[in-house]
Amino acid sequence: MQQIREFFKENISLAILRAIFNALNLSEYLPELIVTPDYSFSIIYYPFGNFAEKRFGEHKDIPLINVLWAPQAGLEAKINDEWQAVEPQEGYVTVQLGQLLEAVTNGLCHATEHRVRLDNNTAERLSIASFLGPKSDISVKNLVTSKMITDRYHDFVKQRLNRFFGEKDDG
Repeated sequence: MQQIREFFKENISLAILRAIFNALNLSEYLPELIVTPDYSFSIIYYPFGNFAEKRFGEHKDIPLINVLWAPQAGLEAKINDEWQAVEPQEGYVTVQLGQLLEAVTNGLCHATEHRVRLDNNTAERLSIASFLGPKSDISVKNLVTSKMITDRYHDFVKQRLNRFFGEKDDG
């Protein structure tokens, strides 16, 4: 698992972020965002049956980028305001841009709204997701306008989670 985790991080997540930042002429800012990055690797299991109420609803991931390996169907992305199936292809992963990437690029990159939908007849589903963002205490600014977004990435995450779960934003 550790080898897979490192492969996802180095050869997919960081490679894609470098390409995005180079294309946007923002490459000078990437090292400060990913110095000792916060990198999580999650195995997500959806059991057979009707467990829709226990699944994470439609959302946008918070970090810079998420790389998802999911060999079974069920992932949907909102494209042009319509939900569309993201059909798994053998040997491929799905890349989802996060809210932080959208914020630091001043909307030049768009966070991917997505969800998992399974009907009651669908077999179990397994996926591996890797999320990459900055360490929690780094300050975050809009790299296009230089406007400060937050003093700590931790606060950016907290604000987004509060919005998603409907809690009052206390700061």
